[in-house]
Amino acid sequence: MTASRRPLSKLDIVYASLALLGGLILLVVAVGRLGAGSLAFLAAMVLQGLILIASALAILKRHRLAVALVWTSTILFALAVLAQGVVPKDLLLWLLILAYAIGYTKRSKTAQEQTADGQQASSMGTPN
Repeated sequence: MTASRRPLSKLDIVYASLALLGGLILLVVAVGRLGAGSLAFLAAMVLQGLILIASALAILKRHRLAVALVWTSTILFALAVLAQGVVPKDLLLWLLILAYAIGYTKRSKTAQEQTADGQQASSMGTPN
C-alpha cells in the first residue's frame, strides 16, 4: 500500500484537520466520562475517535487506506445519527460528510488511474 501521487487539496486539509480535532475531542470526552457512562457507549466513542484520527493521518499522508477509513467513519457517524434519533443539524452534518466521502473517493480513483496510466506508458517505452 503506497501513497497516491495526488496533491492534497484545501478540502482534504480541512477535512483531515476537522477529523483529527473531532477524534481528539471524542477521546478526551470518553476519558472524562470513564466512570459515568455505559461501557459500550464509551467504547464506541473511543473507536470512533481512533478511526477519525487514523483517517485524518491517512489523508494527510495520502495513503490508499484513507478511502476505507473515510467511509468507515462516514458509516459510523450515520449509525450514531440514527441511534440518537434523527436531528436536523446532525443529519445535515452527515450529508456534508457523505458528500466529502464521495468526492474523496472519486478523486482518489482518478489519481490511481492516472498513476497506473503513467506507469504503463513508461514501461511501454523501455525495452525488455
